[in-house]
Order: sequence, then C-alpha cells, then structure tokens
Amino acid sequence: MKTTVLTAAAVLLATTSMAFANGAYSNDSFVGQVGYFNAAVVYQANGNNNQGTLQFGGGNVALTGQVADPTRGNENNSLTAQLGWNNIAATGQSGSAGENTSLTIQSGVGNGALTLQKSAAGLDNNSATVQFGVHNIAFTLQH
Repeated sequence: MKTTVLTAAAVLLATTSMAFANGAYSNDSFVGQVGYFNAAVVYQANGNNNQGTLQFGGGNVALTGQVADPTRGNENNSLTAQLGWNNIAATGQSGSAGENTSLTIQSGVGNGALTLQKSAAGLDNNSATVQFGVHNIAFTLQH
C-alpha cells in the first residue's frame, strides 16, 4: 500500500502543465515512472510543446529538450517509453515554423537512442526509434 501511494504521489508531482499568461500556447508534460533509479529531465520553452515519458524498470534515463516558436504556430511532440534496465534516451527538437514529432521505445537492457530534429518553414520532421533486446544503439539527425 505504501509503495502504491508513493508511486501515485510521484506521478502527480511529475505531471506538469504550464501556460503563458494569455493561455494561447502551453507546454504539456507527463512523466510516469515505476521501478527504481529512473530519471527523467524535461525542458520545454516557448509553448506548443507536448511530451510524455514512461519508464518501467530500473536505471533508465530520459532527456527531452524541445523549443518551439509559438508566434509561428509550430509545435514539438515527443513520447519516450522505456521498459527494462539501464536504457538511455535523449531527444532534442527545435522548431522554426515546421513541426517535430519523435517517438522512442526501448525494451530490454542497455539500449541507447539519441534523436535531434530541427525544422524549417513548411517542413516537418517525424522520427520513430524502436529497440528491443540488449545494447542496441540508434542515432537520428534531421534538419
């Protein structure tokens, strides 16, 4: 019972939603962690950024950046799901009038994924990295 209450409290504390004063552009974030020694770092800047991180297991690390320019109407979307042990995922994403969407799924042990995306006017970047097994490495770069 104590573990369930602590897990529920951690999920509630990790769930954030931040909006600008006018409410037009928001950064939405959800982090859910089950297990031990999982770490998630989320940075979202100027609005129109959405991210979710789910971690099950232990020793998983997820880093998410995202910077969008809300005056241009672009957005960044990111989902990272890690199941297993000692998986590492880092997602960049920027935005300058285009949209970036990233999906990273890792299941197993010791997998690593790095995704960097930057958009330009009228161009969108979409990325999906799916890894199952042990010690897989993926690198994605889009401009």
